Amino acid sequence: MSELAQLSKQLDQLTDLVTTIANPIPFNKVLWGRKKLADYFNCSVDTVDRIRAHEHFPKGRRRNFDSDKGGALLWKAEEVVKFAEEYVFE
Repeated sequence: MSELAQLSKQLDQLTDLVTTIANPIPFNKVLWGRKKLADYFNCSVDTVDRIRAHEHFPKGRRRNFDSDKGGALLWKAEEVVKFAEEYVFE
């Protein structure tokens, strides 16, 4: 790996760390969208849709409860991690 690629990877890791530290929301309250799920499972968003089809995948929540369409689905991070530990990362 070139020195530039290593520095880029380290910068990405630092960015993730700063984002995590800057998030004041407790982990049991954090909501993840499809992109964050893809990052967590280290896969594409299309693959996340296939993972979500699993019968035990946590129920998604809508951002706007007052709207009929409600916006994009979100999932509790804690529930997703528990699902992954039990069914994906055995």
